[in-house]
Amino acid sequence: MKKTGWISLLMLLTIGMLAFASCSDDDDAPSEQEVKEHIVGTWQSTHISGYWYDDNDENSIVKVDRELKSAEQHRIHILQDGSFYEYRYSTFTSSWYPEGDSQNYTISENKFIVTKKYGSLSSKYVYTVISISDNTLVLGGCLDEGSKYTYRLTYKRVS
Repeated sequence: MKKTGWISLLMLLTIGMLAFASCSDDDDAPSEQEVKEHIVGTWQSTHISGYWYDDNDENSIVKVDRELKSAEQHRIHILQDGSFYEYRYSTFTSSWYPEGDSQNYTISENKFIVTKKYGSLSSKYVYTVISISDNTLVLGGCLDEGSKYTYRLTYKRVS
């Protein structure tokens, strides 16, 4: 898959294409209050582990555990009012630019629940907040191929 295609897939899957049911163990999960206290801000993806799509064959799933290159990273800007924005990094302009319109989210227990709108249609996606602090956010999800294909994305707070 071309690098820009992989980046688009990463963004889409990161913010969108997750199963409705949680696919991770909730032992030692942060409380709903902890998530609400720390989630607001701007977060930049830095690391991925678990299962992900092969860079060379988009139909293959491989085990990964690596830092994300700047061209693969994205940002999510989460607001107190229940909205958030996605940003991608442009290697051509060396700057961040918005990816689509604002989206909505809710927090329920340790779940970050995203509602994405596509014209008159909307889809709901669920992330598990594995850990959260003032400076680090770890979200877990499943690939569409099934709950055995889990991954974790680590974010650092940038503001």
